[in-house]
Amino acid sequence: MTIQALAEKTSAFISAQYALKGIPPAQLRMEASLTRELNRLFKNAMDTLVRQVREGGIPADRTVLISKMQTIQAQVCDIVFGRVKSAGRQGIKTGVRDLTRAGLPAKELTLSSVAVDAMRQRVLIASADTMKRMMGKVEQTLAEVVKQGLTYDQAAKVIEKDFINMRTYELRRLARTEIHGAMSSLRHDTIRDAGVFEQWITCEDADVRDSHVELHGQITRAGDPFSNGLRYPGDSSGDPAEFINCRCSSVPFIMPPDKMAPAGMSYFYESDLVDRPKAELKVLKGGKA
Repeated sequence: MTIQALAEKTSAFISAQYALKGIPPAQLRMEASLTRELNRLFKNAMDTLVRQVREGGIPADRTVLISKMQTIQAQVCDIVFGRVKSAGRQGIKTGVRDLTRAGLPAKELTLSSVAVDAMRQRVLIASADTMKRMMGKVEQTLAEVVKQGLTYDQAAKVIEKDFINMRTYELRRLARTEIHGAMSSLRHDTIRDAGVFEQWITCEDADVRDSHVELHGQITRAGDPFSNGLRYPGDSSGDPAEFINCRCSSVPFIMPPDKMAPAGMSYFYESDLVDRPKAELKVLKGGKA
């Protein structure tokens, strides 16, 4: 390989690596679509509750009012699980696309029954936790309204306002965390199976959590965890503070032709890369070692 060819290969590496970094548009669309569907479901349940309060006030047994929300828990789980399976398939396609863009061999995985079962279990837990928080907050609002002695109409307005704010946050968080986790998991598996390095990429904005700011650009060998213990962004086997609402991505890292990974480091940054021995570079350039 001539020096000019080596320079062109390095330039191509830089361009390809830049193109990989960013949230896949398909992921953003799937998150938004799931959030809208969940919002419609919860709006119907809350409209019923608000109407009951406006017409008859808050009964002594407040659980009667939130029973409608309890009945939709199975629907929530089914809706999220269906979208998460689609996100997993999209994650495989995104991983293949990333590898192809990087000029690396790519194999499209199948969504195994083991992966589907893991998704189902994760969705069951996440949906149940979300419902528990939301019903708890509704119960808290109802108790506060009773304490304040508001009229039926005033009580209905307070409940409706509080629920809209809560619904906006909780359902967006559920959609983002589960879609992101499914896509990232299968994207990671695809990259891992190719046996290449993987790099953590944040959105590089003010909303990135402090612990992830430090992770931006971190590189691991195929299958090794990052410094926060997660195998990939959105990995639910780790600390919830590290994966809930995460927007980060992991992408295949293309090793520059004149660089190599530092020895003895399980994770590192581009600034840690070391120069290839001159003998190896000479072979790359077409000479003899």
